[in-house]
Amino acid sequence: MILSAFYYFTANMLNIFWKTQTRQALIASSHFMIYFLISTSRPSLGTSS
Repeated sequence: MILSAFYYFTANMLNIFWKTQTRQALIASSHFMIYFLISTSRPSLGTSS
């Protein structure tokens, strides 16, 4: 479940970056990936923020 979600978000990030190729898109996608990984590894963090 988590692996499929990780693959989906990774593919989505690469797709967005490949289409736009802008620094803003890369930063936003990487920040989203980091937040997603933190939320999956530590669910308590996701609820507090």
